[in-house]
Amino acid sequence: MEPYACQDAHFLNLPLGPSSIADLRPYINIKPREVKGNSGGVERIVDAYERFKLHALRRSKRRPYEKNFENKGHKIHLVHGDFSEFDSKYAEHLHDLWYHIAGKRVGQGEAATLLTPKPKMFEILSKELSPRSRSLLGLKLKNNVPIGSAILFRFQKAGLLTSDIQGLNHELARPQKGYFVMLYAAIRHAIESKMKWVDMGPTTAEPKVDAGCSVVSTRGGYHTRSILLRAALKRGANDFRKTNQSGSSESDMKYDEECFQPGLLDDIPTLRNRFKVSEVNLAEQTRKKWAEQDRIEDEKAQERRKKKAAKKAELKRKKAEKKRRKKEEKARKKKIVMK
Repeated sequence: MEPYACQDAHFLNLPLGPSSIADLRPYINIKPREVKGNSGGVERIVDAYERFKLHALRRSKRRPYEKNFENKGHKIHLVHGDFSEFDSKYAEHLHDLWYHIAGKRVGQGEAATLLTPKPKMFEILSKELSPRSRSLLGLKLKNNVPIGSAILFRFQKAGLLTSDIQGLNHELARPQKGYFVMLYAAIRHAIESKMKWVDMGPTTAEPKVDAGCSVVSTRGGYHTRSILLRAALKRGANDFRKTNQSGSSESDMKYDEECFQPGLLDDIPTLRNRFKVSEVNLAEQTRKKWAEQDRIEDEKAQERRKKKAAKKAELKRKKAEKKRRKKEEKARKKKIVMK
């Protein structure tokens, strides 16, 4: 709700269009669930990430992108320490991959980036920023050629992870579904790091929504006395919204009190109606729903096992009965022959 802070500080609000954010709160501290098969043995284990895929993604999007990528011999790198673990020439590679995306967007008539990073910036991120706050997500083909990258920033206090400064060699990554591999790998890392939210940014919203994100409207604050600069900022923001958004720009995120800064809803009561703030904790509500679904599924599975066991017992009884009758018939025929 930073726009309201900007407003109180006499900054002007500027709509920037929606960003793509996944609410991961229901998946924090979820215990792995053992799903038993008809035989009674453990058929599969559903961890927090698998639970996310089951509940946040449409059935058609639950594809094992990461597994398929690695099965082909390619590698997914998640580097928390020195970025040289990804590649000795990581700075040049990360810059080149970033430039692939930036150049492609400009070529398509989209808004250019406000800042052009240089290889040195990636060295600074690696050497001067704490590993607690940042990681490198990188993709390499089996021939050791880098094809994708993103810097993951972790804001521990807010429970937020952002995926920024993304780079992708479209020509090499597209056949391997590299973009989707990075999306899903970032969300997996956020869940394993117990992040509450993951912000994928405002561009290319459609695949991010397919990956489990919700569209959330965003605004910025600015202050200038120059009428010309105000007009330029507004025009730039409008151009950005037009060129970077696909599909609906309406926010579809569901909110509860935890989504807002402490005390903000009391200070600005109109926010409750504007954002349709739920009176109950949505994460707890979701977990209770899952618990009920799990109970029903377990009962159905238990019933199937009972039916299977009963059917097996009945087949065994019939087999024994058939064997007994055959034995009796043989004894009867032998008795007749003896007579």
